[in-house]
Amino acid sequence: MRMSNVPANCFENFSNELFYEIFDYLDGNDIFKIFSNLNYRFQHLITCSSIPFTIKFRSHTTSQFIDCCKTFIFPNRHRILSLNLKYESLINNFFKHCIIDSSFTRLQSVVLSNISINRAVILLFYLKSLPNLLSLNIRIKEEMDSDLSDIYRMIFTLPSLKYNKLSLFLDYGEEDTNISIPLAFNEQFSTIEYMVINHTCTLDNLMSVLCHTPQLHHLICDTLVEEEEFNVTNEQSIILSNLVYIRINNCHIDFDRFEMFIKKVSSQLQALCIKQKYNKAYLDANRWKRLIKNYIPNLQEFIYKYPKYKYNDYETTSLDTIFNQFISPFWVNKAWIFELQINNRVISFSIEPYRKIWFNVDGNTDNALTRFIPTSQLVISGCSSTEQNQTFIDDFKSLIIQLLPNLDSLKVSCMPIMQSAWLFGIDRDLFFQTSTNNKIRKVHLEKMIEIEQLNFLLFLCSYMQYFQVGFGKDMNLELIVRHILMKTRIYIPHLTCLHLNVQSGNEEIVHNLQKLIDNEKLLNKYTIKCIGDNIILRWN
Repeated sequence: MRMSNVPANCFENFSNELFYEIFDYLDGNDIFKIFSNLNYRFQHLITCSSIPFTIKFRSHTTSQFIDCCKTFIFPNRHRILSLNLKYESLINNFFKHCIIDSSFTRLQSVVLSNISINRAVILLFYLKSLPNLLSLNIRIKEEMDSDLSDIYRMIFTLPSLKYNKLSLFLDYGEEDTNISIPLAFNEQFSTIEYMVINHTCTLDNLMSVLCHTPQLHHLICDTLVEEEEFNVTNEQSIILSNLVYIRINNCHIDFDRFEMFIKKVSSQLQALCIKQKYNKAYLDANRWKRLIKNYIPNLQEFIYKYPKYKYNDYETTSLDTIFNQFISPFWVNKAWIFELQINNRVISFSIEPYRKIWFNVDGNTDNALTRFIPTSQLVISGCSSTEQNQTFIDDFKSLIIQLLPNLDSLKVSCMPIMQSAWLFGIDRDLFFQTSTNNKIRKVHLEKMIEIEQLNFLLFLCSYMQYFQVGFGKDMNLELIVRHILMKTRIYIPHLTCLHLNVQSGNEEIVHNLQKLIDNEKLLNKYTIKCIGDNIILRWN
């Protein structure tokens, strides 16, 4: 059989511009090995163009590594954009055969991993000659003596550095690091704008570092711990007028010292993220309010985590007090949401900016459903045995009922089949009063098992406007939709949107629901659509 003469697309017919885009995804050393010996065109493309190279060394034999340094790295040093060296033996070999100096004119990013402190200090001396080094990431290997003073001192001398991350992780116990960098007279300050301190440090260590970084915009500190002797004095001046973001992943200092730190750093702070435990002083909403209003008035994003406290440490009255403090007008106006999570007897607190979590049908904001920003959230989980946890539920019964008038949204992951009076341990009159007083407008039942669960929520949330329900594969969808729509006229007259999560949404389901609604005249004007496994029914 004879093939027709159809011109084939040949690899070599690709334009130079397309190859440049391909090279962006490849390591420079691989580009050189793969393409340089193909033909004259590719050899010329690699050696005579100005395309930059990113270099990431993996395991090589010594002879291969030396050959790469001599034939590729050093001749093309003016085109290297980034350099990533993983192991100290590899790092030592590289600097033995390729001296870093000002001829690496385009080198902007350096990553050095698993390197000793002493070796890092020596290499930083060479990096100082790089005219355009913008990003530096160093990971120090395990050492018993973790004095990072010399490393930071050398980092601060790099003339163009904008981003710095220094990591230190120890397996044998808590890190014992030291950083002491006195501020010398007429010392030139660092140009760093984004700094990640990915190791344990004391507040004294942190302040010592910040004295050298007046241009800092973003600060991330992994772990902040107490020191035996607190050396920071009121006379120590730190001006960080550009600092807008602080994140502390593990804060283990008391609130007095934390306040002192915030007061000293930046009144321009816009985002503060902190995770803290074991100190109840951090749960004082009024103290936070004074600190924010007086010292960081420009704060826009506040994220605070206080995880995993045992219930026995708190009385329900203290929980009521904490909750009420964090739903005052100050927190409402900021749209910062206080959340209390209870998992069996473990309690977690958090404060985060409000983020819309409800399903958005068309990508457009539905003002009727999203204009209200909740000020508090209560999450209860882990109560697998109702008999075992009845005492626990009874303890929080009054808190739950008290919160209902303030709740706008209710999300239920799963719920048992129960009578309303059993759930609250109260009579039906009080349940009716609770259902009348609450203003819950958005309800999400993640997994429905039987129709009694629907009835409970329909009776409880009479002001419901939006109802989202998750269904199993074998459930009669038409029967359930009919049941809900029949209840709308009497029990939930404000309901205008029904969102059904099904396991296999398709147009046949939509057609059957349309037929049901039209034949039984359940709705007059409505729209229904299928988006993936979501069926959205809206009406006026």
